[in-house]
Amino acid sequence: MAPGSEAPPKRGLTRFLSGAQFLFEGIGFLRAERSLWPLALVPILLSAIALALMIFVWVSNAGEIQAWIDSFLPAVTVVHWYQWVWLGPAKLFLALLAWFIFLVLAALSGLFSLMLASLISAPFLDRLSWKVERIAEGVVMETDQSGLATLGGDIGRSLVAESKRVGFFLSIWVPLVVLGLLIPGAQIITGPLAVTLTVVLLPLQFCGYTLDRRRVTFKQRREWLFGDTARTLGFGGVAFVACFIPGLNVVMIPGLVTAGTLWVIRYPPESGL
Repeated sequence: MAPGSEAPPKRGLTRFLSGAQFLFEGIGFLRAERSLWPLALVPILLSAIALALMIFVWVSNAGEIQAWIDSFLPAVTVVHWYQWVWLGPAKLFLALLAWFIFLVLAALSGLFSLMLASLISAPFLDRLSWKVERIAEGVVMETDQSGLATLGGDIGRSLVAESKRVGFFLSIWVPLVVLGLLIPGAQIITGPLAVTLTVVLLPLQFCGYTLDRRRVTFKQRREWLFGDTARTLGFGGVAFVACFIPGLNVVMIPGLVTAGTLWVIRYPPESGL
């Protein structure tokens, strides 16, 4: 093996870990900067409410949801005992598949509830990102205007931008869920694909506020993220897993917005790093 031939894999692992650690760096930044707590509190409260409602609805209707999922899967009936030889594995596979679909839908529902909380609290998250950038860098790119008109414009801009991001995610999730429910066996592909795309695209969500202020186009954002896939997967993977860790998922949104802001400051799209 030639000297240095293992450098690219090691560099890729380093970038993956770099992306993964941004969440913890963002949470640490929030803990250290108490001036950010009032802005972070609103998304945390809304996230707690959204997750509590989602869990209540999901648990109270678990039987109906499972029956609805089962209705899309083929039914296998065993009439004679010897049919278990070939039908038994099929029934086990369908049962596992039904639970897999249930868990994937629950995961996406939890993530959607957090995104809904993010949408409602978008003006606070936008201001949080602005203050994080000001503290971390000392200079922030924004308009020269001031006053109530500018504040109203900032609120409207942040809500519109966040609506576009949530709509973009829904445009990916909904077709995959529908295909998985309508085509028998497609769940094996659509489920993991939905999770993978979510992991890859989550950085667009949490880096979006800073990128909006810098007027980075969607094409530039896509090239920036896919130009550094390892760091993107690290950030997105930790963000996705954090959705299902009790306690962490409640504080995840302001922590990830802070993390995404720090990421853009450190590795801006124009830097090519």
